[in-house]
Amino acid sequence: MRKGNHMRPILIPIIVTAALSLSAAFAKAEESGEMVLTIGGEEQHFRLDPKQSDWGGGKGEGSGPDLMIPTIMGWAADEKTREHYGVFSLSFTMYDDDISSPELQLSRKVGDTWEQLFASDEKGGLTLEISEHQIDGFTATVSGTFTADMGVTPNYGRDVDLTNPLAVSGRFTAVLNSNKND
Repeated sequence: MRKGNHMRPILIPIIVTAALSLSAAFAKAEESGEMVLTIGGEEQHFRLDPKQSDWGGGKGEGSGPDLMIPTIMGWAADEKTREHYGVFSLSFTMYDDDISSPELQLSRKVGDTWEQLFASDEKGGLTLEISEHQIDGFTATVSGTFTADMGVTPNYGRDVDLTNPLAVSGRFTAVLNSNKND
C-alpha cells in the first residue's frame, strides 16, 4: 500500500457530505405562481412560465433596503382564457416598498390575428400594490394587485393607442429564482 492511500476511505464520505451540505445551502425554491386578470367582468387565468420569469436585485445589508426587479410571465392556463388571450407579463422595480417603472403586457386574439396590449404608469395609468414581498437567498416571493387601461402597441410599449382602452384589474403571486443556469 502506498503512503496516503489509507486516508481515501475516510475522505470520500467527508467530501460527499460536504458537497451535499453545500448544495443544500444553495438550493432554490420551486418556481410557481399564478396571475388572474379580470377583463369585462370575467376572470382570465394565467400560469407562471418559470423559464421566462425571474428577478434581480438583492437583500439589503443590515437594515439597508431591499431591491427587487421581477419579471413575471405567464401563459393562458385554461381553455376559456386561451380562446382570447395568450401571454401575460408584469415587470417593475421595487426598492424597499417604493415601486417604479411598472409595465403590463398582454397578447389578445382578435379574429385570426394576435395583437399586443401594453400599459405602464405613464401609458394607461397602471397602478400596482404589493401585498407581500420577501427575498431569501436566490428566491424572491412577491404578491399583489394591479389595475390599468391597456392599449394596442405595435412596438412593445413605445407607442400605445389608448383611444379604445381595455380596462383590466388583477392579482398575482409568484415565487421566482434569480439564476436560470441550473
